[in-house]
Amino acid sequence: MTDERPHDAFKRDLRAALDTQLTHLSAQELHKLRAARTGAMAATSTRRAAPRWAWSGLALAATVILAVSLWPRATPPSHAPQAIEDLELLAVEENLELYDELEFYTWLADENAPVPDPESSPRG
Repeated sequence: MTDERPHDAFKRDLRAALDTQLTHLSAQELHKLRAARTGAMAATSTRRAAPRWAWSGLALAATVILAVSLWPRATPPSHAPQAIEDLELLAVEENLELYDELEFYTWLADENAPVPDPESSPRG
């Protein structure tokens, strides 16, 4: 059973109920309904859509905003040599065993770090 069948039955029953009520309306009520329907149709036909140039302008503005936001930004040239050196270090496969024992090397660096002498430090 699809979702369309209950909706179709509801529409059919609603239409039948409204049609039976329509037969019981007076001529004055029918005239008011026709006038309201005619007024509503006239109001929708006088509404103007936006001109084409407005939609074109909106599309152009959206395209410019997208292009500017996606435009690649140049990095300062002073950072370029450092980045190349980093890439060279990452590209070398010989240093990969350093990363396997990275925890050991950080421990070793911490153990060999000079301990500051509390007496030689300046007091304020």
